[in-house]
Amino acid sequence: MQKLYAVVGDPIAHSWSPTIHRQLFRLSGVEDCTYIKLHITPEQLPPAVEILRGNFQGFNVTLPHKKAIMPLLDELTAVASQCGAVNTVKCEDGRLIGHNTDGLGFTAGWRLMGWNLEGSSVLLLGAGGAARVVAHELAALGCAVTIANRTFAAAEVLAADVRSHFPGTQVKAVPWVRLAQGAYDVVVNATPVGMGALTGQSPIDLEELRGVAYVCDLIYNPPQTKLLRQGQELGLKVLNGLPMLVYQAAAAQEFWLNRRLPDEAVLQVLAAMQEMRADE
Repeated sequence: MQKLYAVVGDPIAHSWSPTIHRQLFRLSGVEDCTYIKLHITPEQLPPAVEILRGNFQGFNVTLPHKKAIMPLLDELTAVASQCGAVNTVKCEDGRLIGHNTDGLGFTAGWRLMGWNLEGSSVLLLGAGGAARVVAHELAALGCAVTIANRTFAAAEVLAADVRSHFPGTQVKAVPWVRLAQGAYDVVVNATPVGMGALTGQSPIDLEELRGVAYVCDLIYNPPQTKLLRQGQELGLKVLNGLPMLVYQAAAAQEFWLNRRLPDEAVLQVLAAMQEMRADE
């Protein structure tokens, strides 16, 4: 009998998760699993979760549900509780356990590139579910994090939450209009600007910032956003969200299956996805 897994979100048509997870299952020798994507709107989320509970072994969660799903679950791992967002759910004996693998995926991505961001000054754009995870991950690495969001209050809430978990760290929120007043080593885009209906747009103009050496966009489709293209033109080191996507997917499968995936399988899937996108 096939075991069912899925990714839920709104929108979801752009998602590459089914392709990645199917390859990971196959290369890990898991033959009895099916992975699909489900378009679930915010209004549909509560009843959809109950359907998933009774019929699926696990599922991933993407925009805009990473925070909204939390009260619908039975249990949260320590990681999910700390960062305040869920991207992976395990269905176990009728109970739903929420976890988050985005932080691991984010860190694995830039380390794969040979970047050392520990202790850096980082400008983080966005204050949603993905931004929350990244902010916590950066604070744990001793980075000075400046959070900017179109809704300033959301950035303030996130900054205060990170400081509460990492006392003594330099984490602050700034209004969007004051972005050009600081100097940053790294820029991380955790907003949807650059994908979907916002393809071709950029959240900021990198030339208005000082000191930037690295630009990381969590968007993976399209592979080169306007932000990354500008960073490349300016001679900066750039990274899209594909490595993060693949590594967080691998960590999600390890959570579901209770066993470690072979490193070579993860690298093989990443290489295959990069080649596939190069052919587009």
